[in-house]
Parts: sequence; C-alpha cells; structure tokens
Amino acid sequence: MSPAAQPTLQQQKNGQISGDLYECEQRLSESLQKLSCVVVAFSGGVDSALLAYSALACLGPDKVLAVTADSDSLAQGELEHCRTTAALWGLPWLSVQTREITNPAYLVNGADRCFWCKDALMDALNPVAIQRRASVVLGVNVDDLGDHRPGQLAAQERGALFPLVEAGLDKASIRALALHYGLEVWDRPAMPCLASRIPYGTAVSVALLRSVDRAEAAV
Repeated sequence: MSPAAQPTLQQQKNGQISGDLYECEQRLSESLQKLSCVVVAFSGGVDSALLAYSALACLGPDKVLAVTADSDSLAQGELEHCRTTAALWGLPWLSVQTREITNPAYLVNGADRCFWCKDALMDALNPVAIQRRASVVLGVNVDDLGDHRPGQLAAQERGALFPLVEAGLDKASIRALALHYGLEVWDRPAMPCLASRIPYGTAVSVALLRSVDRAEAAV
C-alpha cells in the first residue's frame, strides 16, 4: 500500500501494534514535536524513511526537508529512489553534493573512514539547517549503538540528533512501524555506501567506487 501524501500518524495504518511499539511511536512523535523544524538526512533506507515520514506527519511539509547526499559512494539508482519516494509522500526534498572524496583522511580508508564521510555530510547539511533554523536529524537506531560507528560520533560532534534512539526504536521495531504505516520501504535491504565494500587500508578512489557500483549493478 502506498502512503498518502502529507500523512498524519492516524493514516495508512495496517492492523494493530504491540503496546511496546505503540509507546515507541508516541515517544518518536513527542521527540519530533519538540523540534520546530528538521532537516532529515534521507538515504532512502527504512530508518531514514520512517524518520522522514514521521517528521512529515508530526510537523507538516513546511517544517521538514529531506536531504540526500549525492556522493561518489552512492550506488546508482539510489538518488532517484529518494527523489521518487519523497515525491510520492509530498515530502520536500533536496540533494546536496558531499566532498569526502577530496579529503585525504577519507581516501586512505582507515577504520575512521565513516567519521570523515559523516563529517562531510554534516558540512553539507548544517548550512541548510542554519538557513531554515532547523535541527539536523539522522536515522540512527538503538541497534546501531553497539556497532563500530565512528560516523555517529562525527554527527553528534556536529550537532545532529537521533530521534529514533530517543524513542527506543531498534531495526525490527522500525520495520514493524514502517509496515504499520504502509511504507513500501519497510522490508528494503540495507544499502551501505559503496566505500564499505573496500577493505580498510585499500585506498578509495572514484574509479574504484565506480567499478564496485558497476559490478553490483550487474549482479
């Protein structure tokens, strides 16, 4: 079922949800309603999709902007997926160029590569947020907290907020809520950036990223 444009949290719900999930839903709504305006880092995966959809429902289209990073590490078709999903929901959307590929600390592809990638993302998102007097929100979930995620540290250091974490939502709960809202992305597989396919210590280059992208597209 395709969700309606400019949804409310009472629209497009499929069946009942557990009490625990309902409480998470309410906490997410409360967290978002505390923010006057948000810029959502929108990758098109289920985490950022649920966050963007919920923000749209809670705050309305004038107070939400979904922003997708158009970088060399983005797999082909992902930018268009984000654009069409946003259009379907009536979600204001923007793509921005990120410049991590120009950072030597990123190119050496150490264990902190994700830190520099997220730092570049915040370089792109923060000016947009400042212009709109908005908070930057990312689709980090509770399960992410136990992983090696240097990108989360970079985002937090630059002022990003994690409403899904505040709501206590893990990946399974996010998928359940997305299904409950009728979001077609509810079961979409995770799509890590192309650089994640390159072993640490192997230098990242545009040519190598494009080679990885072509190989995966051919599968």
